[in-house]
Amino acid sequence: MLPLGRHRILRPKLWGYGQLIGAVGATLWMFLGVFPARLDVLPLIGWFVFMGSLGLQMLAQRPGRTPVPPPTNSAS
Repeated sequence: MLPLGRHRILRPKLWGYGQLIGAVGATLWMFLGVFPARLDVLPLIGWFVFMGSLGLQMLAQRPGRTPVPPPTNSAS
């Protein structure tokens, strides 16, 4: 990852999954799109997978859920 974007990534594991899924989607979209019409659904699926990976990468820039501490009884 480039140094300019490192400070924004709060969940690097999710970012990596997004990168991996995006590479698969881009491969389906770019390389299978040049084949004849019998494979015309795969490039479209690849485009949707790539767009979904961008959503994962956006989620990686947000903080994850943190557990809520149980309430304390200070009235005793």
